[in-house]
Amino acid sequence: MDAFTVCFWVKMPDTGIASWGTLFSYFTDGDRFGSIVMTYPTNLRMWVKNWWASPWTKFKVETGAWQRLCMTWTSSDGGAYKLYNKGEVVYAGSGLAPGQTIKGGGSLVVGQKLMNEAGGFHKHYSLKQARILNFNMWDNVLSKSDIADDKKVCRGGCGNVISWHEFTFANVENIATTKIRCRTKPGGEIDIEDQEEDDMTTVSSVETTAAPTQAPTQAPTEAPTKAPTAAPTAAPTVAPTEAKTVAPTAAATEAKTEAPTAAPTAAPTEAKTEAKTEAPTEAKTEAKTEAPKVTTLAPIVTTECPLPEDLPMDAAVGKTATQSSRKGGSKADRAVDGDNNSNLKTGKSCSKTNVEANPWWKVDLGESMDIYKVTITNRQDCCAEALLNAEVRVGDSEDIAENAVCGVKISENVVGQETIDVVCDCGNPLIGRYVSVQLVGVTESLTLCEVSVGGLPLPTLAPEFTTEYCTVPEDLENVARDKQATQSSNKSGGKASRAVDGNKNSDYKKGKSCTHTKPELHPWWRVDLGENFDVYKVTITNRQDCCAERLIGAQIRVGNSEKFEENDPCGHTLTEHHALQETVEVICACGTPLHGQYVMIQLTGSVKESLVLCEVEVGGIRPEVATTKACVVPDGLTNIAAGAVVSQSTTTGKAVADRAVDGDKNSAFKGRSCSKTQVESEPWWKVDLGSSQDVYQVTITNRHDCCGERLLNAEVRIGDSENIKENAVCGFKVDEHNAVQETIDIICACGEAVKGRYVSVQLAGTTQALTLCEVDVLAVGGPTVAPHWTTVKEVTPTLEPATTTSEPCILPEGLVNIITPEVAVEQSSTRAGRQATRAVDGNKDSNLKTGGSCTMTNKEYEPWFKMDLGASKPIYEVVMTNRMDCCSFRLRFAEIRVGDSPNPRENPICSQVLRRGRTVRKETVRVTCGCEEPLTGRYISIQLFNRTNMLTLCEVEAMSWPEKGCEVPNNVVNLINSATTVTQSSIKRGLGADKAIDGDKNSDIAGKSCTQTKEESNPWWKADLGETRSVFKVVVTNRMDCCSWRLDDAEIRIGDNPDHTKNALCGTTLSREMVREETIEVTCDCPNALQGRYVSVNLTGDKRMLTLCEVEILGIR
Repeated sequence: MDAFTVCFWVKMPDTGIASWGTLFSYFTDGDRFGSIVMTYPTNLRMWVKNWWASPWTKFKVETGAWQRLCMTWTSSDGGAYKLYNKGEVVYAGSGLAPGQTIKGGGSLVVGQKLMNEAGGFHKHYSLKQARILNFNMWDNVLSKSDIADDKKVCRGGCGNVISWHEFTFANVENIATTKIRCRTKPGGEIDIEDQEEDDMTTVSSVETTAAPTQAPTQAPTEAPTKAPTAAPTAAPTVAPTEAKTVAPTAAATEAKTEAPTAAPTAAPTEAKTEAKTEAPTEAKTEAKTEAPKVTTLAPIVTTECPLPEDLPMDAAVGKTATQSSRKGGSKADRAVDGDNNSNLKTGKSCSKTNVEANPWWKVDLGESMDIYKVTITNRQDCCAEALLNAEVRVGDSEDIAENAVCGVKISENVVGQETIDVVCDCGNPLIGRYVSVQLVGVTESLTLCEVSVGGLPLPTLAPEFTTEYCTVPEDLENVARDKQATQSSNKSGGKASRAVDGNKNSDYKKGKSCTHTKPELHPWWRVDLGENFDVYKVTITNRQDCCAERLIGAQIRVGNSEKFEENDPCGHTLTEHHALQETVEVICACGTPLHGQYVMIQLTGSVKESLVLCEVEVGGIRPEVATTKACVVPDGLTNIAAGAVVSQSTTTGKAVADRAVDGDKNSAFKGRSCSKTQVESEPWWKVDLGSSQDVYQVTITNRHDCCGERLLNAEVRIGDSENIKENAVCGFKVDEHNAVQETIDIICACGEAVKGRYVSVQLAGTTQALTLCEVDVLAVGGPTVAPHWTTVKEVTPTLEPATTTSEPCILPEGLVNIITPEVAVEQSSTRAGRQATRAVDGNKDSNLKTGGSCTMTNKEYEPWFKMDLGASKPIYEVVMTNRMDCCSFRLRFAEIRVGDSPNPRENPICSQVLRRGRTVRKETVRVTCGCEEPLTGRYISIQLFNRTNMLTLCEVEAMSWPEKGCEVPNNVVNLINSATTVTQSSIKRGLGADKAIDGDKNSDIAGKSCTQTKEESNPWWKADLGETRSVFKVVVTNRMDCCSWRLDDAEIRIGDNPDHTKNALCGTTLSREMVREETIEVTCDCPNALQGRYVSVNLTGDKRMLTLCEVEILGIR
């Protein structure tokens, strides 16, 4: 097949979803890791032809309710695919196995995943207690209308490759069938519900289920157009009928059923028992149509618990053990010393606690494992009965009470035995890192002479890829050689750069070419490739003179984040097998590259260990200059967003959301046609089209006078929910290649529309300001226009430096250095008396030794320097005087941040990290934070990012407006008069909103001239000026008899929206220093005014109380 559609109904249990569960998998010979796989129901993902994988869709299958899922795929159109839920597209993309062909003659498994083409299952990938109904597969891509119609039919159509009506369960072990009711509701949707217990036919309580079948070698010559004669041709509209449903939970024995080559004319004959049920006369169909048959299976009873052959019982030997107390020398680790001597006194190999309530013993296996059995060697010289009712638990929690019970409590029948076997779940493993034994509900001493744990390692999420199975390009280069490398710590000269020096000597002591960290938890090593590469494999030269086993548990990740956990796993976690080799080759994704600038290696075990690497080679290729992907979209698309209702998460100054749909594509912010939010977490912009529309493309005009890279990770979503997170993703996230472009075209589903009323743009997972100079939403113009299709090409150009495509940043005139010796400063440490205050003393002498005016920290990891301005101020530029008598290069990788958080890491970055050597070797280093729009903040920090070095600064200046540079016009007046209407969120003690405009500035609440709300979430006060006014300043009289601090973080907002949260912020939020004053003056948008009808004061957060003794709004009428 070069295309397919798969549709089925699924119901997940109310108890939750197994995050690794597989909805279905199809395997053919040669596809070692799966021909078609749909898995991870909590974040659905699809695979085609081994490891061609879709991105994480962020779509979660619902629990406790039936829903219909469909997936379409075609090898043409660049490997285009779509995921449908209830007939609507929830995710679409391309690049999934383009040009590939799926062979027939394989095996389909529902609710489980084959581990490879040879067979075998694992419980991790099971859909435990889930139900599946009407599973069908076609060898073509069904249209959206066909899928929507199919979901409304109880019988769910008949696939021409795999048809639900051809499934047969009579000879399949470990499977359950259940009657359900399916009926069409008046609106056309269908309703599925389980029958009552008395009406159900359910067999086998065994929790392992699969519904396998066999796909034909070739697709049928004619697709069936109706159900077999044993199934109804249409769903009844009055009385409900019955259909079969499967409850897949784990692996089962396969039973192959070949799909017919034409529409079947009779029901399958494999079923051993049939039960005819005639539909009510009101809903009877034409002759030759019978009510569906329900297969009844005999319950399966197992008398033994099968365990894996040659199950090793040494998982706990030598591991860390603890117990609730210790009697004498009988410490906990005696029970895992490998000695089964059952005589406490003479053998000295048994653990023992004091006599106490609920005594316990626990072993930490170091990592989670599949635990099948626990064998206890019981004391035999006396007191064996003391182990009566002991309970074994397995799980990942250190609190043993939170873990699962393994097997049954030790009974009187076995407590006298020397060896007691406890089988956890009759052949099914429990997953856990901790195994415990506890006497529950008794006061006794717990004695254990040995505890043997039978377990197997968990399956790796990523298979072990090797060149035997995975083809990688022949022209791979080592793109890590001599690149910048760092690691979590250094020991004995084993610095990170040794792993990229080209020397593969694996003798640490003699070769002096291996890295070495200190013994620590989760040590890591990272190389910065300098730019994005397509990474196919990573080759590690491991230490061989000793200690090779230290590499056990190492993971490799590739991506664009300097944080290990945010990048994509490359291949498998290294096992003991790999760690004993000198050369360890890890293939990332079986021929499909991972994209990223950083390659990281980290030990993931639970004990402190050193990471040693003698060489790391990264096999990669620089991405092509341009990639072309053909997508078919209709001719005649028009922009339907112009002039529509828009909103955004916050607003900076006058950069309101409407600017992005005003038809003006001026990409310079000073053109006053770009929207902009404040710097915040995941800012968003949204347009309401008024009704659901078929959207094919969204085109963004990006800011281009500066700062275009701020659009990195922007995500477009389309749907009918006002909650943008619930809508479908349109196309791709904006990456570093696109973010520098002035015009960014995002095609939603490679030629097919995504339907929705709301179109949003959001910076996903980013703290930044969102700026949009125009957003065009393209749809077919007019309801009578017939689509004419054309082919367009999406071109992804190489990333060029912003300086080559943008005009130079010109700072406003009149800026001054606002740093004085009175500014509070501090640094991470002080070396040789070179204190932080030296950087603000006004002396720019750049000679550390003779000038006596430069700071210096100790040599440490990520040293920092910080200034506290006392209040938020706009910062346009930070100017540093660098040390020049030596060592100017130490300022490389300095990171400047500006914001209102005392924690520098929480503040926005001012421009980029200083990476270029020629930049930091200058005496004066200038870093621009904004051209016409500065960063605003109280704190300015300078920190060496991810470096271990000394930080030296001979002077630091911050450029901003002078203190008197923002005076308001002389002709402003208080806009509040007798016609002004005021309201507030609630009233306490009769102190209503009008108290703030009564002209009385008494700041003692006893004067009864202050407002007060109740203690509540997000309290507010608002004035309606009657019409839009120009507001320059707001003056607040604060309560002073007590509690002035309650106004901390208050926001003043001005705009024309009655919802004050949608209006622009006036000035900055009130700081702790500001609210100590009785009179607080806030200038709005110096030197300009804010326009608005509504002026509000609000607090954010829970249990806040707002009190205002007077509010004056100064502006021009």
